[in-house]
Formats: sequence, structure tokens, C-alpha cells
Amino acid sequence: MTPINHYQWPVPLPTGMTFEQIRWEAIRAGATYCWLDVLCLRQKTMRILGNGELCEINAKKRRDEWSIDVPTIGNIYRQARHVLRYFNGLGRHFRLSGWDDSRHWINRAWTLQETRPEHVMVNGGVSAGMHLPLGAKVTIEKTGGQLQCKPLREVLSQLNRMVSDAEGEYRGSVNLSLGWFRSHPLYDSMASASPGSFAPAASMRMRCSSILDLACEMTRRHASKELDKISGLSYLMKCRTLPLYIENEPIKLAWLPLVRNLSGQADSACRSRTSSDDKLYAMTL
Repeated sequence: MTPINHYQWPVPLPTGMTFEQIRWEAIRAGATYCWLDVLCLRQKTMRILGNGELCEINAKKRRDEWSIDVPTIGNIYRQARHVLRYFNGLGRHFRLSGWDDSRHWINRAWTLQETRPEHVMVNGGVSAGMHLPLGAKVTIEKTGGQLQCKPLREVLSQLNRMVSDAEGEYRGSVNLSLGWFRSHPLYDSMASASPGSFAPAASMRMRCSSILDLACEMTRRHASKELDKISGLSYLMKCRTLPLYIENEPIKLAWLPLVRNLSGQADSACRSRTSSDDKLYAMTL
């Protein structure tokens, strides 16, 4: 427990780590104010009852707050001047090992929405005056459980481009040829869903393809609940209306509002009625 959140819930920290250490690193990075999810988003508080049963206290209050707070967390990262990123755990020193661990920053479902351009990211756990070894190779887990070794520079570049494309923020050169789009595994199902009318414009092709790539990326990531993956995608896909986070809601029911609220041309290209809805849902989970 900590006075920072008025002792309202226990805050999980890695063994041996203190808020004072994290605070000083944030100050060193130039921060005046810092938003930390485990402090600002109510966590579960468990208590043992007289009969020995384990019970969550203030459960309704937490669920009510999460229903709105969880879907909108992404806006905090989008509005932040800088995002402090710890690859190997909150407050932990940067290491080139452990990139295939399910708790690593690169493998967690929620951290996908923390991805910003590298000039916005501040790398925590890196000694003052030092830089990330971008040329060094790291081993990451791909979809299907396969391991792949890539230079760190390539891993971060691909991730940033994927998120930026899906959000419509990318301004670099992108291959928008129809052949590139047709190579995507879901192209055939989308075309068959609306025969004779599936002729997306360049911007639509880029937006839809990047959304599908984003769904593939979320597939390989780890979450305590599959519902978290759907909620994590809602903000990144720029839904017109962000669906509420309803704990214990059936996955299928949680998925449909996301697809129905896709914004702009991505809606007509990527929904493609029931057929591709189900395929995209299957890819994400």
C-alpha cells in the first residue's frame, strides 16, 4: 500500500523496486507530472474473510471505473509529451535477454497502445548517457509460438510503423499496390463477402491492411484475459465509439461492438459482413 493513492489499493511492484527509484528516473527524463497505470487505475484488493474465503473488496467500484477507464487509457499515451518505457519490467534495467518472456514489454497485449514514435519514447532502465543497442539482435516470439531473432532497430521500427499505419498517422513511403493488399490472408474472404464491389482506394487498402496486421500482432501477445486484447485494439483502431470494458463479458459479444464501430473507410473494407468479422475475430484470439 502507498500514500500516493491514499492507501486505496495495493500497488504491484517488481521485487526490490520502489516508487522513489521510478520517480527519480522520471525526473531525470524531464517529467513534471507522470501517469502510472498501477497507481491511477484501481487495482484488485483481496481480503480473507472470517470463514477463510478470499474476497475482493470494492469490486463493484473497480468494475464501474474499469468500464470507462480501461478503453480510454490509450488517449493518455497519445496526449503525453513522452512515454517512459521499461522493456524488462517496471523500474528494471534494460537487458537484451528475456524478450521471449510473456511479461516483457514487447509481448504484453496492453503495451501495444503505448507504442509511439521513437522520439516520444523514453527508455527506462538505461544508464544516463547510454543509448539502446539498436544493432543488437533480440529473440521474440512470433504468432504460432515460433521464435525469431531480429535486430532491435528492426523490431521497434516494424512495430511503430504498424501502429502508425492503423491510426492513419504514418507519413512515410508505403507500398499501396493492390497486389500488396491482395497478399493479405483475409483478402479473399473480404472480396467474396461483397462480390463485384470490392475495389478499395489506396488509403482504404493501407488502413485495412494495417488493421489486420495489428490484429495479427495482438494475437501473439499475452493477456490475463482474452477480453483485454479486444479492448486494447479498440483504441488503436480508432473506433467511432469506444466499447465499454465489461468484465466477464462473453468474448463474442465484446468483439462485435469493436467491428461495428470501426471508423471511416476501414469500416466498409474490413468488416465485410459476417464472414470476415469471424475471421478477424479468430485471428485476434
